[in-house]
Amino acid sequence: MLEGVKSVDKHDGNVAFKCTYNDGGQQSYVGFDGTCSNGNILRNVVTNPRTWCSDAKNECQMFRTNGFKGRRPIKPCYESELIQRWRYGAGFFHTGKRAGEPISMNHAKLGKVALFTTRHPELDNESDRLVFGISRIERIIEDKNGATWIHGDRSMCIRLAESTAFALPYWKYKSLPKRNKPEWGSGLFRYISDAEVLDFLHDLYPLLRNAEDRNVAEQLAHGCGGRELSPSLPSKNVKPSIGDTEQKYGPGGEGKRHRELKAAIARRPELLGLGPGKTTMEHRFITGDRLDVLVELDKGKKCVIEVEVEGQSTLIGAHQALKYRALISGEMDDRSVPYAFLVAYGIPKNVQEFCKRHNIRTLEVNL
Repeated sequence: MLEGVKSVDKHDGNVAFKCTYNDGGQQSYVGFDGTCSNGNILRNVVTNPRTWCSDAKNECQMFRTNGFKGRRPIKPCYESELIQRWRYGAGFFHTGKRAGEPISMNHAKLGKVALFTTRHPELDNESDRLVFGISRIERIIEDKNGATWIHGDRSMCIRLAESTAFALPYWKYKSLPKRNKPEWGSGLFRYISDAEVLDFLHDLYPLLRNAEDRNVAEQLAHGCGGRELSPSLPSKNVKPSIGDTEQKYGPGGEGKRHRELKAAIARRPELLGLGPGKTTMEHRFITGDRLDVLVELDKGKKCVIEVEVEGQSTLIGAHQALKYRALISGEMDDRSVPYAFLVAYGIPKNVQEFCKRHNIRTLEVNL
């Protein structure tokens, strides 16, 4: 806990929200800026059904029932427009004697902080719950149905890059429940103390890569009674991003060299030596996995491409290519055998030998 913070008071006025994972407008961010991909709709409706997503009246449920044909849902849930509006509700009771009644939020305060959290499908454990956004509370409104809504100040909010979010799991900063293990349980919100928010901001601050976000973090810390944030390295307890090496993904999201190489391959798939093809970047699978580049070749064949930078981290990319080849085979669901490529600026000999044993083609590119 940071010096100068006297106590852990759950009624300091800050709130953390539990949000259903949304991959709309993801890019290098976690999401929550548009309608989910078809794969994530299927996950939230069928594979791991969420209360509203799987409701018969939900547009995404109806879209899925119709075989993902016709008009795609637009703003079907709180999550799909969260980044645009920075607004979220306290929710309603779904079971018991109070089913249908709004849940009270009596201790949120203006000028304090709202954290927005979710569980990512690639690390779908409660202990890995991540924070994807943070905002100052500008308004607290009760609508005509008695439901409470928190409105964030759009000029005082931070949207976290995916790699940064994975490095700062929520339960590292929140006091554990009585069972002494990460456990959210029911309900869409939890109160969080000034001390806990300041611990989070302390580790977030050095990972922010633009002056605007840093200024917001400083203002939020001030609102929680904290002293000046330090630009030094974050806590040693900050977790590395899943499957991401520092070469491939820097603290602010996808690294420049990786991004440039991925774009170059997407523009010129002929470099693979497989002939012309249509490319798609950031192809998402039903599992939530995300492929760097997919190439749809003539005569219906497909090729998955995992892009790395260089060095021994390319071995992780080789394993990813194996996984993506299996996933695209399942997606195609026929007897064709897709190609798999590992592309990097430099691939060590031992990684090339591994790829050869597993029929993964390799390509070294010098841009």
